[in-house]
Amino acid sequence: MPLSGLQTNWLQEAYFPSLAESWPGTGLNGLEGQVGDALLTAPAIFHFDTQECRVLLSDPGGREPLELAEHGYDICFPMTAIPLGALRRVCAGWRQDRSYRAVGVLPFLVPQSIRILKAFTEQLLQLFLTNRIYAFWPAEELWYKPFSAWTRNDWRNRENYSLLWSVAEGNVWVARGVQPLESMPAAGTLVDIAAAEE
Repeated sequence: MPLSGLQTNWLQEAYFPSLAESWPGTGLNGLEGQVGDALLTAPAIFHFDTQECRVLLSDPGGREPLELAEHGYDICFPMTAIPLGALRRVCAGWRQDRSYRAVGVLPFLVPQSIRILKAFTEQLLQLFLTNRIYAFWPAEELWYKPFSAWTRNDWRNRENYSLLWSVAEGNVWVARGVQPLESMPAAGTLVDIAAAEE
């Protein structure tokens, strides 16, 4: 994992279980609320709507960032603590409990975990309240560039990936570029778990 990936993961972990109890080095421990209530403005940048020291749930309908919502994405790496789209609407636990995110990103980071997770399909469906998690993994060079400033070439970057975990089927598909949810898994390649284990 690149250094910037470790930094963003460290920050997400420092924010839990709540901003008020977060590690003082983040400078956010004066706020009450959850990092998952923020609005994602770039893959690794977010914005809080606040009322005095209380963080408000920004965009409860999961319509922002518009470019990602239009394609049906549920999370965007590296800032996976902030759910998007349908996941933001239906799974409040993702914003409130670190174990949701830990399990929800595992198939994308460690494909071999699918073998174990398949045994818990019913529990996972009840946990996430959705039968799939659709992730956008942008090129690392774009992590700190606001989505509003992305050019057509940024969206077409060959290092952008779309990843779909079908929780119900226990499969993960990967495709280059930005893909509408409807085009997955047809546009993607099914992850070969046996090959990943070698």
